[in-house]
Amino acid sequence: MTARKAASRREILQVAAAGVAGLGLGRHLTSNTSNTSNALTKPAVDVEAAQRPATATSAREDAESYLGDLVGEHLGRYRVVSIGKLERGGIPVVMSVASGATFRVDVLRFDPTEGRQGIGAASSVSVYLRNGGDGRKATDEEHGLGAMALANTLARREKAGTKPPSGLLTMDERAAYDASLT
Repeated sequence: MTARKAASRREILQVAAAGVAGLGLGRHLTSNTSNTSNALTKPAVDVEAAQRPATATSAREDAESYLGDLVGEHLGRYRVVSIGKLERGGIPVVMSVASGATFRVDVLRFDPTEGRQGIGAASSVSVYLRNGGDGRKATDEEHGLGAMALANTLARREKAGTKPPSGLLTMDERAAYDASLT
């Protein structure tokens, strides 16, 4: 009987990224020979586009135009402390609880077909708590409720016509992008 080594999360993501890169190459090679689109050659994420650095100004402007007016606002018992520039396909948001303690969430594009769901996915975006647990750490309830408050606010804003930046990635697309960097 042979022993099998369990694959690490990093190894799985590297294999997935290699597959995404291979699909992108296949699309490039077939694009010159056919005008028809083939779903099998379409990459899950445009790694080249994700790797192109946005200017600091445009990334900040995208995030600010979408969420900038929330800085300093109270969402129930939570306050939006800061909005960062669009990075790695997401918008970092620092929030605080009544005691003043802060926590960070990322706003990403929502995809209902993905296995990893954010907190309060009620619109075309989803909110993910950044607690350093890689999806395996228990969520602090206070922080989770703050993330839900932000998600609910974003859903209301979207219903009123506010559109998220086109540069947002889903969580799976972000994972593939991150794996392509290693």
